Amino acid sequence: MNEQPLLKKNPYLQGIHAPLDEEVSSTLLKPTKGQWPASLSGLFVRNTPNPQFKPIGKYHWFDGDGMVHGIRFTEGTANYQSRYVQTQGYQQEREAGEALWTGILEAPRRRDLPPLKDTANTDLIWHNGNLLATWWLSGIPQVMTIDLERVGAAPFTQSLPPGATVSAHPKVDPVTGELMFFGYNLFQRPYYGYGVVGADGSLSHYIPIDLPRAHIPHDIAITPRFTILIDMPLGWDAEALKLGKRKIGFDRSLPSRFGVIPRHGHADEVVWFEAETAYMYHTIRAFERGDELVLTGCRISDPIPSDMDDSGEVARLDIIHLVPMLYEWSFNLKTGEVKEKQLDRTPTEFPRINDAYLTQEARYSYNPTVAAAPTLCFDGLIKYDLSTGRQEHLRYASLFDGEEGWLGGEVCFAPDPDRKDREDGGWIISILSHPERDRSELILIDAEKITEGVVAQTQLPHRVPVGFHAEFVSQPLT
Repeated sequence: MNEQPLLKKNPYLQGIHAPLDEEVSSTLLKPTKGQWPASLSGLFVRNTPNPQFKPIGKYHWFDGDGMVHGIRFTEGTANYQSRYVQTQGYQQEREAGEALWTGILEAPRRRDLPPLKDTANTDLIWHNGNLLATWWLSGIPQVMTIDLERVGAAPFTQSLPPGATVSAHPKVDPVTGELMFFGYNLFQRPYYGYGVVGADGSLSHYIPIDLPRAHIPHDIAITPRFTILIDMPLGWDAEALKLGKRKIGFDRSLPSRFGVIPRHGHADEVVWFEAETAYMYHTIRAFERGDELVLTGCRISDPIPSDMDDSGEVARLDIIHLVPMLYEWSFNLKTGEVKEKQLDRTPTEFPRINDAYLTQEARYSYNPTVAAAPTLCFDGLIKYDLSTGRQEHLRYASLFDGEEGWLGGEVCFAPDPDRKDREDGGWIISILSHPERDRSELILIDAEKITEGVVAQTQLPHRVPVGFHAEFVSQPLT
């Protein structure tokens, strides 16, 4: 597998992050350890930033074109394939034969193009029989088939008002089938929008919410009756923008804000709660407990450490410097009281649960542990019992006879239909890579006993770059 020419010194274009220049058609994966369970049926997919051409200027990990890697499990077999998300921007650059857009670290160089390219490189969501690829900076979700071919923009987006967008991390209610989403705009009001897509795929509700300031939200959370919107003080540095530069700033003088809105509520129904200043990329669960809503996530006390601002490197997010901790907030809808507490001191991110428990008081969370590496990746996994505080730790090195250096991204929970009475009755799926071996391994672990090694494992046809978010689709695939 040939790799593209790399920009020197950028860690997100080298090693385990180096982009691939080929898509792969269906390839049978034979396990090198164990066997694929016969009851494991569905599609595991992961979205990965993968620039198709040499980037212009500075490259940020968030800039690459979306490439989806998928493994389809059927009756004890597994097949792998990969496809670019052929967004409009991807197609324009493909036709031109070169990169046309600069990334988030550079000022736009062309006035005939949107300032940023919607790459749909971040998240993957299964809704109403469609796989949706989404973008972190808020764009238009792209529909892909189970064979990872792009169909086009999600149909419900045609009903959005002009300028409205959809960010990564929409949430699907496993009971009603509704999809709750948000979108944001960094440069003009209204800065935020919130909507609901019905189980039939049609837009059933959308409202603009004019926040006091333009920030960069990354996630939401849902309960059976409410959606929790998140407004934390991370956004473009206003002074840098005046100079034509893009620089991320974190305003430590402002609190974190959480907006609770009835699922189909209006802007004047949002109840805002304030908490200590922080940032959070990803929520884990939210649930209703009497008069309270409880939210769990991975909280970052300071996404841009002040002692590193002078270099400008972290301030521009050239380096993803995160120290996220398991955290909990509770919001009392009657008294307005906010309680918050840290639940662990181990840095973890990209948390996942059994999605069937998304709006409930989910007991188990599977959190990859942040590796001591020059780029954001993970060297192990913690299974948290959020009810008892118990933890189970898995180091990826233990799956390779103690060999250090195996790193991964987000894990995914795949339910076992034979154990559907248990929340952790299923498997954890992930892709691990080694920077010195130029290869990737697909691993399958029993979620009830993550420390007992792999159920099945195999080497993938080529190294898969460490990417962003994953999804497991267990519905019948037709």
